[in-house]
Amino acid sequence: ATVRFLANQYVEHDGERHKFFAGCLGIFGHGNVAGIGQALLQDEVEAYEAGVEPGLPYVLGRNEQAMVHTAVAYARQR
Repeated sequence: ATVRFLANQYVEHDGERHKFFAGCLGIFGHGNVAGIGQALLQDEVEAYEAGVEPGLPYVLGRNEQAMVHTAVAYARQR
């Protein structure tokens, strides 16, 4: 339910609707909430089986530094 909720959040800017959450970065099993990892994976598998894009794409980071570089690059290009 949490993944679907986050995937359906939108923000309006200059009259255009945009997804509020473009995706999710994480290192699960690294002290993070374990259940959300399973929910993200399940949502992704169900989406691919249905032939659609996942509502909340998940990117597995191998370490914190790599995720920070990814987040900064995304923020700068938006």
